[in-house]
Amino acid sequence: MFAYLSGTVLQRAATPILANFNPPMISLHRIAHLTYTVLSDNPTKFPNNCGYILQFLGFINELCVCNFYEKICCENVQFEATQNWLVDMNFSLLIANELTKTYPITEYEYYDYSIQRIRHLYLIIRICLSSSILRPSFLIDELFDSMTRTMLRGNFVDSIENERWEVLCLFYGDDTTELFRNIFGTIFNVVSDSITCVKRYHVAALTLLTLMLRKDRHIRPFLYSFNIHEVLLRLLLQFPDHTFLHNAIIRFFKEALAFPEFSKSLIENLLNPLVLEGVNSEHTVLVGTSYECISLVLAEAKTNTDLINVLKDIPEFVKFVKDVVVDRIKLIKNGYGGRIQSIWG
Repeated sequence: MFAYLSGTVLQRAATPILANFNPPMISLHRIAHLTYTVLSDNPTKFPNNCGYILQFLGFINELCVCNFYEKICCENVQFEATQNWLVDMNFSLLIANELTKTYPITEYEYYDYSIQRIRHLYLIIRICLSSSILRPSFLIDELFDSMTRTMLRGNFVDSIENERWEVLCLFYGDDTTELFRNIFGTIFNVVSDSITCVKRYHVAALTLLTLMLRKDRHIRPFLYSFNIHEVLLRLLLQFPDHTFLHNAIIRFFKEALAFPEFSKSLIENLLNPLVLEGVNSEHTVLVGTSYECISLVLAEAKTNTDLINVLKDIPEFVKFVKDVVVDRIKLIKNGYGGRIQSIWG
């Protein structure tokens, strides 16, 4: 079969299918599968007769095409030759150009051509950013501009924003910090504006702020001046049972404690509410978050004398640690609930 496929036969079969604006799905699926087979059998040299794989982008709304790209663009030594060829062909620029094309959204979210097309493009970018070969070629201004040009203008549905913001988290790094400074205000507004229901992109935006806090010293003064502690407290109290949001807040809180200006502000403004919720809240997720944040503060205070002095000035916190936290630590350390019975009797 390999000898048969490695010649011009596959290319001749693919040409009329990809030239058809609306090809039969079974034909598109079959040619994608056969092409994948050939590429997987050529880990060291890209087959010249498979150059048509770039034309698959015209049908990216189809799941079989999206799956094809996901498989050949992932971190896999089987496709090193293919991925190097994609880099040479400026695959990332082609993706960026596809993202800039807009089509009206006319149908139900999960059937609409335009929505599925954009979602699949973001899924491919996500996979490419995980590949050591493809990632450097994707960290380009053109792709960043394409991803952020229409950010939260009301043109897209949640499913697109979810993919977009999670990909932006993967896009962020030492080489792209300056690009993200230009959209810092938008990122902050995503978590600070009025929210009625937490979506994945809200959590991703908070994750981005955490990354920016860690890596970009130029952003820290803005985060501090924007009173991020007020935003975090509002989110905690408004959505007391949202585990993913709370985990993102805990990660931000932990990162912020490493910077004196943030740690003092967070402790002075968040600690008392967290103490109160840790004792009185009926929401188990919020209680767990409160204890986790308080534990982070206590751990940081072990090596930070300035922080110890700040904590001593908060009587409620000192009392809470003595009356509640110490007992809780003992309980967790020693176990509770009794001995587990053997299911075998």
